[in-house]
Amino acid sequence: MLTLDQLISEADALTDAGISKVLVWKSNALTLYDLRSDHPQIINGSQLFPQPDLTLLTQHINPHNQPQSVKDFLNAIRQVCPPKPTT
Repeated sequence: MLTLDQLISEADALTDAGISKVLVWKSNALTLYDLRSDHPQIINGSQLFPQPDLTLLTQHINPHNQPQSVKDFLNAIRQVCPPKPTT
């Protein structure tokens, strides 16, 4: 995750590397930006995640206990979107 200042200063390098979208952490909130225009623009989703629940992700950001935070986030996702049964 980047800060907004980092995003602005690194946008060209990121797009040159093939990165078209980034999450920015600012004021205890996540914002998704599209880098494909001249200036980074806030977007609500992407092709991979058309309706991301950034609030849910934000609730599980805990740098002091990252492994447990990741497990808790994955469990929360499974409750919202249970996996499809395999045949």
